[in-house]
Amino acid sequence: MSEKLCLEAQDLKVGFGTTPVVEGVAFRCEPGTMTAIVGTNGAGKTTVLRALAGIHPIQSGGVFLQHPNGSGGATKRWDVAKMGAKQRAKKIAMVSQEGHLAEDLTVREVVTLGRLPHTTPWEFSAKNHQGIVDKAIATCELEAYADTPCGALSGGMRKRAMIARGFAQETPVLILDEPSNHLDIYHQLNLLEILAASGKTVVITLHDLNLAIGYADQVVVLDKQGDLGSQVLCDAPVNALQDPLLHRIFGVRGYVAQANDFQLDVPLQRPHLLLEKPRKEHHETN
Repeated sequence: MSEKLCLEAQDLKVGFGTTPVVEGVAFRCEPGTMTAIVGTNGAGKTTVLRALAGIHPIQSGGVFLQHPNGSGGATKRWDVAKMGAKQRAKKIAMVSQEGHLAEDLTVREVVTLGRLPHTTPWEFSAKNHQGIVDKAIATCELEAYADTPCGALSGGMRKRAMIARGFAQETPVLILDEPSNHLDIYHQLNLLEILAASGKTVVITLHDLNLAIGYADQVVVLDKQGDLGSQVLCDAPVNALQDPLLHRIFGVRGYVAQANDFQLDVPLQRPHLLLEKPRKEHHETN
């Protein structure tokens, strides 16, 4: 996978039927960067993510793929909503939050399914894709379970198998809905490190703000007012996830501990976010 693509949302409004769920979403993701979409429950994070992947219709605005400036030759641009399913699947891989895995399929068979967009029905052979599949399995540290049926896996291992399938798809854009869900702490951190170093254009939703501030290059904050979600801001995590916004949007207090913060006895390798629920009397008066 050598192609590099930017992903851009332009004044996106998404909903169900004629009823909008979230509006005013606008941001640009550069190649090799990770964008984390965070926000309160019901603000539209998953709906936006599915619209970015081209699997949920949009009401207005648009989602576009484009070669980055300076990539050489004429700049090509795609409207994601107008792309065919197979063409889109060669550009964007989507890992859903709660995808179904057939219990009798092995991990290797599930990951091999990620190669389908790159084949035709009469030419598909698992042997032709074995190297890519093995690499994706190793990336998610599932080598010991490659021949294990998915029905015998824990929830966390199933999630890693789904993520490995996304890697096997070898797309320049990788979109993941709550990828840390079901994973133990080691595999949460390991996954975020892998995504950050992948060279792909990565967009994820996260509830864990500490993961967002530690690994994302930018965060998109969504909030819900009444029945409608909207974008509050898009900025670098250490700028966005400061106490005023955390208190206003999430109802918590927070402190950003920077990497190599001189106030800490043990130097940190990345920024961390310290959070607590405010005391009731403090919450009511501020």
